[in-house]
This record gives sequence, C-alpha cells and structure tokens, in this order.
Amino acid sequence: MTSDSKKTFLPCSRCNIATIQTVLCVADSDVEYMDADGHSGIEPATYTLFRCDGCTRISIYIHSAFNNPQSEFGEQAFPKTLNDIRGAPTTVQQAYFQAKYIKNTSQVAYAILARRVLDAIAQDKCPGERNLAQALQTLAIRGEIPSFLADAMKHIRLFGNAAAHDAAFPINGIHVEMIDSFLEILITHLYVAPAALQEFKLFLGIAKENESDIQ
Repeated sequence: MTSDSKKTFLPCSRCNIATIQTVLCVADSDVEYMDADGHSGIEPATYTLFRCDGCTRISIYIHSAFNNPQSEFGEQAFPKTLNDIRGAPTTVQQAYFQAKYIKNTSQVAYAILARRVLDAIAQDKCPGERNLAQALQTLAIRGEIPSFLADAMKHIRLFGNAAAHDAAFPINGIHVEMIDSFLEILITHLYVAPAALQEFKLFLGIAKENESDIQ
C-alpha cells in the first residue's frame, strides 16, 4: 500500500539526530515469534518504510503486539538499532554506545572513544591494574581474551592515544570500520557470549552441579 507522503520526526542512524522522515510505504503483514517453550507463532504487524529527508537513508519500522505500544510506528527493524549488551556493566555499555553514536560523525572522536571503551572494560575486569596496557596484558595472561584479540586491542589503544594527541594523525573510514569490528568481537567474547550461554543453559535446565554429567 503506497502512502500519501506523510512526514514525521524520527531518529536517523546516519544523521544521529531526529530528522524529518517521509513515509514511502505502509503494508500490513506479520512477525514470527517463539515463546519460552520453543513454540513458534505469528502475530499481525504493520510495516512502515521511511526515507530521511536529510541523508535519504531508508529505515523500516514494525508495529505489533511485541513492539513499543507508545510509538505510532513501533520499533526500528532496519537498520538494526543498538540493544543492551547482555552481561556488561553500565559503564561499558555507556562507553560502547557513545562510541557507536559518534562513529558516522567524527572519525577522530570515534578513535578516542573506542579507547575509552577499553578503559571501561579494564576497570570492570582488572580494577587493580595501574594502566590500560597492563590490564589488557592481564586479560590475555588469564586467558580471558585470545592473543590475536589482545594484539588488536593494543593497536586500538595506541590508535586512540595518537588520535587524542596528534592533530595530524591520519584516520579514515577503513580504520574506523576495523576498530568497530574488533570492538564488537571483544564485547561479544567478554560479555554477550557468556551471558547467552547462561541463558542457553537455563533453557536446557542445566544446573551447575549437573554440568559434569553432560559429556
């Protein structure tokens, strides 16, 4: 169903602000879901296609019983929005989301804030270490991160230092994307994956005392 070019204010993931969005299309469909017992089902939903009047980026919102009832259009399904990092403390989440927020606005600022993500992780995992370099080394020695990831974090740390102190330091989009990729791997390795594993065990009904019985 084609819209009548309705306009509204919504956040834009590229502009990083609420912008005027044009409704391009509205269509009724459904969404699939799975309940706590693992049974799948279908729920009616309305899909709305928007285009930002500023940067022309396309976004899709879904409105159903599973989405925000306070919103006229539901929740953004594309591009994907940032969710809570399961298992990570608030300090790490805030540092990570602040870096993500500035990623498409300033490459220099992103490099600096990416280093702050490492600082937040170090304070969480190695609160007794005197500096970030030592904390990252401790994580590697304890086996909490593999050697390749420790090496990547070292370069992100050095890159962030250079971005903060050298105005002529060259930074481009490729640097930013590589840093972003390795930060996501680190966050997943330290927080998301362990939390997901505990959730998986919960659904399987595996208690700690019974783990040794499963071989």
